[in-house]
Amino acid sequence: MWSEWRWLVVILNAVAALSPVIKIGAIFTEEARGGSAELAFKYAVYRINKERSLLPGSTLVYDIQYTTSRDTFRTYKKACTQIKAGAVALLNSAGPLLGATLGAMCRTLHAPHLTVAHNTVELANRSDFFTINLYPSRELMDRAFAELTAYLSWTRMGIIYEDYGYGEVNILNLARDGRDMYTVRCSDVRDYRRGLQQLKAQRITHIIVDTDPNHLSEFSRAVR
Repeated sequence: MWSEWRWLVVILNAVAALSPVIKIGAIFTEEARGGSAELAFKYAVYRINKERSLLPGSTLVYDIQYTTSRDTFRTYKKACTQIKAGAVALLNSAGPLLGATLGAMCRTLHAPHLTVAHNTVELANRSDFFTINLYPSRELMDRAFAELTAYLSWTRMGIIYEDYGYGEVNILNLARDGRDMYTVRCSDVRDYRRGLQQLKAQRITHIIVDTDPNHLSEFSRAVR
């Protein structure tokens, strides 16, 4: 994840021309307030400021605003306020609708637009395109899961998945090395207990859970 954030340093160097203070605007949904994307953004700014060799003589500051997931007008107004206040780049993790709104705005202004979206379709490289997706590519995620399970010596394991969207685990790629793997698809949160019972019957002790983060509380209750 840290290597992806280095793109932020490259862009800001070019746009801000080593100004003493570089402001970044960030827009998150109310549902994502205080979530992983916001924490990652704050940590990235902290790391860049701490490693003085990256932006010598400059300090990053940020302005975070919140909006609802489908209010494009309010999002546009907040972004305009941030740009007017001196933000040289915008970051959002608010889904494809708001991301497209901010992307179009940044393209018009020739300003960097940083997004964190796992379901963004890769677009062809265009000279007028100013959006960079900081979310790890599917290939990197596949490699991370394969290397993690190899490091843990998981030659026999189970996977519970929902297929709630794009998902994180590419089951076919994970099984290419011939490991003993059992998969259970849970189409509803009520299927968690059944899925766990099936893996228990196969004496599976190592499990990967690929689920919607909003369903983790239901999954935790099924484990008990």
